[in-house]
Amino acid sequence: MTCPTRLVTLCGMTIHNLEDHLGKVYDVDAPGTGNVPADPVNTIARLRANFRQWAISGSQKVSDDMNWFSRISVIKTANGDVLSNEIAGDNVAGIGTTNLSWNLQ
Repeated sequence: MTCPTRLVTLCGMTIHNLEDHLGKVYDVDAPGTGNVPADPVNTIARLRANFRQWAISGSQKVSDDMNWFSRISVIKTANGDVLSNEIAGDNVAGIGTTNLSWNLQ
């Protein structure tokens, strides 16, 4: 796929010259989560998300859909956020979909 030279902004990421990146594929969404500075220590932030992606060329869809998921939990410590491992099967991404409940049940 060839992209023209232009300014593109996706999810806060700006790419000024796409011709520098011909032949490469970029996925510019960023699933993630974390705590804010005002959150007390031991606060847990969780993200459970299902995604559907596909490729396009111009305005034409050129691939099948790919369903994938991301699930992550982080706990705030005195030294910053770290992964929380209290729920089996948490902190992974994979093909398909995931339950969106806090405990993955």
